[in-house]
Amino acid sequence: MGLTQQQELLARLFTDAALRERFGVDPEAVGREFRLSDEEARQIAAVRGVETFACSLLGKRLGEVREVLPLTAEVLSGDFVPLFREYAESAGAPPPGGPRADAVRFTDFLARRSVGPPWIGDLARYEAVWLGASPRLLTARFFRYPVPRLARAVLGGKPSGRVTPVPTVALWFRVGRGPLRHVSISLERPKLGSPG
Repeated sequence: MGLTQQQELLARLFTDAALRERFGVDPEAVGREFRLSDEEARQIAAVRGVETFACSLLGKRLGEVREVLPLTAEVLSGDFVPLFREYAESAGAPPPGGPRADAVRFTDFLARRSVGPPWIGDLARYEAVWLGASPRLLTARFFRYPVPRLARAVLGGKPSGRVTPVPTVALWFRVGRGPLRHVSISLERPKLGSPG
């Protein structure tokens, strides 16, 4: 077959851990999936450094996502790297759109998981909206926790103690060509005094 199929297989091997594992066990069978001859598959299997290069790409990808989700990375601390690896292995190749799109998909992954504090999914989604807020349209999101307050607390050294859920609506918008603006409304329930 052709160079295109060989390049396609190599690109997938660099970004897909499950495919690398299958390829390591039976390169010919995987090669046939990519319309390669058994000989071409064995030649690719003989290439050294595929695993090292794949780890290097994952490390670069992780660093880029950590850079655009600093609050989420701060809160997750030592769990950030293994969670990102798990996400990357399940998601495969990075999505089109670069690190910002990858970060948004990672926040979706976190929102479905029970890791870290119960509000980490909300905080990650909050950060992700900042990445993708449209320059001309209004963007609105609902959160179970007071994420703007949480974000300020994390920036100031992490929230301590238990964080109570408070339904919060956050809006992002631009006026003309001005900067991105943000407003949030927390729907705290009034505390009722004891009858006197």
